[in-house]
Amino acid sequence: MGGGARFTNQQTPHHETIYASTRHDPARQRFSFDLGDGEQAVIDYLRRGDTLHLLHTGVPSHFEGQGIAAELTEAVLTEIRAQGLRIAPECSYIARYIERHPEWRQLVAGRS
Repeated sequence: MGGGARFTNQQTPHHETIYASTRHDPARQRFSFDLGDGEQAVIDYLRRGDTLHLLHTGVPSHFEGQGIAAELTEAVLTEIRAQGLRIAPECSYIARYIERHPEWRQLVAGRS
């Protein structure tokens, strides 16, 4: 993806061979991991003010069950927190992820 910011996911040593970094493409409102061979895991969002409405998490079916969606979610939430933004978890996967990982609840818009 051209022109987007790039940040390395330092917390995923067991997936280093699958992907080395996460990309943020603000023009497309998308975070992505390059899985190789032109395939990506993605989180799509809609930005409204300082809140990112996280709409969709997608991983190609043959990569499912490997923890990639969780790794992508963790990387994206880390980046959102670093930018001082909030989230509205409209994607059911991300909503469940935050329920299971309460340390991220402070990012949810409308919560303290």
